[in-house]
Amino acid sequence: MSSGRNVLAQFVSESGESTGPQLDLPEELTSEQLQLLLNELMENDDADTFAFSVSANKPEITPTTPSSALLDDAPAAVDVTGTVGEALDVGGLSRETGITIVYRPLAAFKVRAVSRCAGTMPGHTEAVLDVSFSPDGQTVASASGDNTVRIWNALTVLPVKTLKGHTGWVLRVAWSPDGETLASASMDGTVRLWSPTGDSLGVLKGHKKWVTDLAWHPTTPGLLASSSKDTSIILWDTVLKRIQRRISGCTKTIAQVAWIGDRLVSGAHDKLVRLHSPDDGKLRGTLSGHAHRVTVITVSPDGDHYVTGSDDHTCIMWQLSQKKPVARMVGHQAPISHASFSPDGRYVASCAFDKSVKIWDGKTGAFLFGLRGHVAAVYRVCFSADSRLLATASADATVKVWSLAKRKMIKDLAGHADAIYALDWASTGGLVCSGSKDRLLKIWRS
Repeated sequence: MSSGRNVLAQFVSESGESTGPQLDLPEELTSEQLQLLLNELMENDDADTFAFSVSANKPEITPTTPSSALLDDAPAAVDVTGTVGEALDVGGLSRETGITIVYRPLAAFKVRAVSRCAGTMPGHTEAVLDVSFSPDGQTVASASGDNTVRIWNALTVLPVKTLKGHTGWVLRVAWSPDGETLASASMDGTVRLWSPTGDSLGVLKGHKKWVTDLAWHPTTPGLLASSSKDTSIILWDTVLKRIQRRISGCTKTIAQVAWIGDRLVSGAHDKLVRLHSPDDGKLRGTLSGHAHRVTVITVSPDGDHYVTGSDDHTCIMWQLSQKKPVARMVGHQAPISHASFSPDGRYVASCAFDKSVKIWDGKTGAFLFGLRGHVAAVYRVCFSADSRLLATASADATVKVWSLAKRKMIKDLAGHADAIYALDWASTGGLVCSGSKDRLLKIWRS
C-alpha cells in the first residue's frame, strides 16, 4: 500500500532534461496533481497538459547527478493512470533510490486562449439562437429568431449571404462532416439544405411540428437525422432529398438526437433515453433514470460513452453496451442547459441555470472540479481542439475562457449587451464565435 508515504522524485522531459529540483512527493499524487505541480515548476502562464510515467533510479540521486544518468539503465517506466504509488506498485518499482517522473505533452498542437474581439457582425433582427463553424474553420453559420440563416466569413468577419425561406424561428444549424452542406432546422417544421456559399439545395418536409435538433451521420455521406416536437425522428437522404426512415414510438417532444456507434440515441420530454437502429428503425433500448425531461445529449469521441442532461438537475453517463448508468452526475442545482465531451475524451463539461460549470471524468463520470465566475445562467460550454481550454457563454452577457489544468478562469470576454445563447470554437483552434440575444455575433481570437 502506498498510503501516507513520500518518495524522492525528479521530473524529467522525454529528451532527458531535468525540470526543477528533486522533490519529496506524496505517493497519493494523481496525474492531474502532477500536472498542476509541473506547470508551476515550468512557470507556464497557459498551462500545458501532460502524461506521466515513473521509473526507479538505479544510481543514487544527488544534486550533481546529470539528467542523462537518471535514465541510463533505468527499469521500464510505468504510466501513471491513478496515483504515483499505484504506478510504482504495478511495476514493482523500488522507492529506495528515488524515482524519475518522465513527462510528455499530450496535445500535438497548442491552442492559445482567445483574448480579444476580432469583430462584431450585425445583421440579424432578432436573437441569435445557434452558431456553427464549418469544418475548415473559415465560415460561420448563424440561426436566428428572425427566420433567417446567415453565412459569414470567419476570417474577414464579413457577411457572405442571408439565407431566406424559413417561416419560423431557426433553432439549429449543422454542417455536414465534409463541409459541403449546411442544414437548418426551424419552428416551421422544415429542414433546409444550403451550399457553403448560401445557395438553396432543397427543403425537407416531413415533420408536423417544429424541428428541435439535427445530427449528421459521421461516416455515411448525406445521412441526416432530425428530431421534432411531433415526437418523431426522421432519417433523411439529403442527396435524393427524401425520407429514408421515420422513427416513432415516443409520446412527447424529442429534444435531442445524436449518433453513437451504429445506433441513434435520443432524449425526450417523457424522461426517457432511447436507442434505435437506423437500418430498420427498431427500438434497441429504453433507458430510464431521469426524473424530468431529457434535454441534453453529448457523445464521447470514441463512440463508447454518452451523457444525457435533464431538467432534474442531473447528468447521467451511459455506455453503449450497457443499459444501466455508468454514473449519475449529481451536483447542479438547476436544469442542465448543455454538456460536451472534450475532443480527447478525458473530460465532460456541463453547465446549468445555477450559474455553474462542472467538469467530470470522461470515462467514469466522476466529479473532478467546478468552475464558478458567471453571475447568471450558463447556456453553452465549448472545448478547444486540444482539450486544454473551455469557453462558456452565459446570460450575464460574457464569454469566459477557463484553463482546465489550472482550474480557473483565464479570460473574461465582455462586449455583448445581452444573454449569449450560442457559442462555438473552431476545430482549427484560433477562433471562437458567440451569438447573443442582442442580435449580434462576435468573433474572438487570441
